[in-house]
Amino acid sequence: MLLQLQTGHYEVLTNKFPLFSRHMLLVAKDLVPQQLNLAHLLAITELIGGCSFSAYFNSWGASASVNHFHCHLVDELPPVAQLPLALGPFVSGVRCMTPDGFSGFCYVFPSSRQGAHQVNSCVRAMQDDNQPHNLLFTPKYIYVWPKPVVRPERSFTLYPETVGGPELIGSFTVYTEEDFGILTPESVAEAARINTAPLPSRMLQFSDTLDDACNELTSRAGIQPYAQRLPRASKSLDTRSLDTWMAGASSTVAGATRLNKPPGSAGRHIPCVTWT
Repeated sequence: MLLQLQTGHYEVLTNKFPLFSRHMLLVAKDLVPQQLNLAHLLAITELIGGCSFSAYFNSWGASASVNHFHCHLVDELPPVAQLPLALGPFVSGVRCMTPDGFSGFCYVFPSSRQGAHQVNSCVRAMQDDNQPHNLLFTPKYIYVWPKPVVRPERSFTLYPETVGGPELIGSFTVYTEEDFGILTPESVAEAARINTAPLPSRMLQFSDTLDDACNELTSRAGIQPYAQRLPRASKSLDTRSLDTWMAGASSTVAGATRLNKPPGSAGRHIPCVTWT
């Protein structure tokens, strides 16, 4: 199906290897590389803002396998997007949000034209540094996960696949019952934690005076200030435990998740671990 969005033409295609129910692809009609830009960001937010779908994006080096611009459409609100949001750090002088309890680095912005411009600044900085990244688009918010420039060696000992968009939004996929049997809350937590990284440092510089003023305003509104959630010296998210995030989505991987088998190609079935 061909879509004419405000910033370009895109096609909606069926995913031959679905990981989710009603898993489709939004693909640029023009032959352009797998790189986000402002036009793509505005097109995705325009589409997602008018439907019940969410979309996730894998950059080159962050689980993308085809170098032709595309993102994944799924007809659900992923588990990570169901977590409450807390105040996050300043990004280029503007306060962002973060999923409350998520231990890795995740920066959340409004799904609006202004939010798309803020995300575009983050994406351009990561592209300039050759830093892989994953994004999630929901009708209300855009989630940004910067990745380590070098994939952690330990990652594949914890989880046999690359930790990309599906895993960060809340779904871990395995292809054998043996791999499913070795998944634990601890391995899933560590895999997600070590596969995210901060934005480039130049994006995260901000004034303590501005931070104090923002915290005072949020305190008056009854919101716990960000500076009270984390040590003043770090203002980062690495002190949190992903176990808290996991507990919010499921009590255990083995006991509270379901083993789905969405259809794959040629009759193959893919066991899929999904947080519920």
